[in-house]
Amino acid sequence: MTAPAPTFDRAPITVPWAGRRFELSSVGGLFSPGRLDDGTRLLLSCLEPVDGPTLDLGCGWGALAVPLASTGPVVAVDRDVLAVWATADNAGRCGVPVDARASLGLSAVAERGFVQVVSNLPARVGPRGLAHLVGDARARLAPGGALRVVVIEALVPEIVALGGRVVRVGARHAVLELGPGPDPGPDDPYAWTHVADGAGALAVPADINEPEGLRAVALPLLGDRVAGARSALLWRVPYGLLAVRMAVAGARVVVADRDVLSLVFAERNARAAGAELSTLPIAWLPGATGAYDAVIGVLSSGTGAMVARAEVAAAAALAPSDRVWWLCPSRLANEAFVCADGAWGGPERVASTGGWVLMRGADLSPALSASPPSRIRLLRPTPGA
Repeated sequence: MTAPAPTFDRAPITVPWAGRRFELSSVGGLFSPGRLDDGTRLLLSCLEPVDGPTLDLGCGWGALAVPLASTGPVVAVDRDVLAVWATADNAGRCGVPVDARASLGLSAVAERGFVQVVSNLPARVGPRGLAHLVGDARARLAPGGALRVVVIEALVPEIVALGGRVVRVGARHAVLELGPGPDPGPDDPYAWTHVADGAGALAVPADINEPEGLRAVALPLLGDRVAGARSALLWRVPYGLLAVRMAVAGARVVVADRDVLSLVFAERNARAAGAELSTLPIAWLPGATGAYDAVIGVLSSGTGAMVARAEVAAAAALAPSDRVWWLCPSRLANEAFVCADGAWGGPERVASTGGWVLMRGADLSPALSASPPSRIRLLRPTPGA
């Protein structure tokens, strides 16, 4: 996995557990950057060393997996490839072994017999998704094992209805415990809606991380600029938007994303349209290889200005510069590509509207290297974290 460490915002965080203090580092763009969130802190307070393997479902940057790995084997999974990298990186820094895997739910975990499964369960997956995650986790437990989860207050009744027992209550969260259970089967746990996109209706999962305005405002800026491309790499364009349309037109399309859920739905939507495309799970664009007629990328405010610069520069190895297109939030564009003297140092600005900018190219002004982003969010450790 390509190591994105040099350009991602990092914040040192001390996580105390079982008489030790673990010096971890959060990563910008992941859940709870810069601090140990209250829910995970509450769950850690309920955990003790166990005799056997642990499974961490939704590992983030490793706040649970790394401390637990100091006393026994841990498998850690997350649907975000950047989270998987961050957990593995923190484990390496702390000298503990963690088997970190990119996985949609527990799809990448064939093992059974875990002594415990731990999770800071997400609220956004909805009741059906939550029930499937809990059921699948319970099915992975050894006899006598326990699933220990933390949830926000509003989700407590749902976990209780699934058989959960409240073991600790915090200010806004609660920890619940469940024992082994039957396999929930292969039912699709994801609720989705449909949206129109050139080639037809696309299924959109409810829990997708789609930037506001991307579909309705940003993508129309492209117009027909990539029409006729014989091959294309699409970076962070979720669930097959534009990609399915290009694949239907006969292009060789690779969809790259951090989010495994987005890639799964891109494949699903392509099949529904009678087309084929390939998917590539990577933490950031410099993890991509190959040669393409066009690159279309969405730059992320969450990961920050330095990552945006690195991804623009990386595209130079993937396609001719005049066939590299970026959809970028306007604020991020100003943070990332304005030089210290106020001059523009980024890709060519082609169009803008509604808080988005369309840019073309993979060239950056040398002056940017001497221009740290003046408004980039700097992450610092939270006192007492």
